[in-house]
This record gives sequence, C-alpha cells and structure tokens, in this order.
Amino acid sequence: MHAAKCNFMLMLAVVLPGCGHHRTTARLAGDHIQNSQPHALVLGWFVESDGRGRSGYQAAYAASSSATPQTVPLYGSMDEFRAALQKKEMTNIESISDYCCGGWKIRGLTLDELKEL
Repeated sequence: MHAAKCNFMLMLAVVLPGCGHHRTTARLAGDHIQNSQPHALVLGWFVESDGRGRSGYQAAYAASSSATPQTVPLYGSMDEFRAALQKKEMTNIESISDYCCGGWKIRGLTLDELKEL
C-alpha cells in the first residue's frame, strides 16, 4: 500500500467520531481547495453512512495529514463528484480501503467508479 494511503487510513482512525479526540481540517476535494494540486495523489471513497443517515462521495489529498471526513463535502451523485474533481484538475485518484468506526461506514471506490472519474 502506498505510504500516503497508510497515513491517511491511520488518520481516519484518529478523527472519526468514536475513534479519537483530534479533529482538524486540511485541503479537501471540491470547492474547498484553496490551491489546486493537479498531479498530487487524491484518495476517494464513498460514505455509506455517517451515522446520521447521510451518504455520498468524498475525496482528499493523500498528503494531507489532517483531513477530516466530517468537513469534506458529500457529493450525492457521481456526476457531482466528477465535476468537483475535474474543476480542480484532480486526475490522480485512488481508492481507500473499506472502513467502519464510530457510526461511519466508508467503502472504497469500485473499479467502475474509478473508471468514471
């Protein structure tokens, strides 16, 4: 597994409710990115449930050591998600592994979803 992916998965364990106490923000996908990083590795996933009945696609730069899923926008459709990533020229996208913690249920993007991006 790519080192940035490992670091990101460890970070999830710290920031998701019920998994730790630290919550910080970082450069996130979509309209919340201040400076585009077109060639940087972006990790994407689908939130099946955030513990409050919300779901959607999310992404963050792999190098962000302090991204938090609570502040990343949930894109309700693949079209919205793709448009947000394309707006920032984010093309180097990989999936994270499935993850459950503190009421959150996150799954990695499927091969078909990655192809659509």
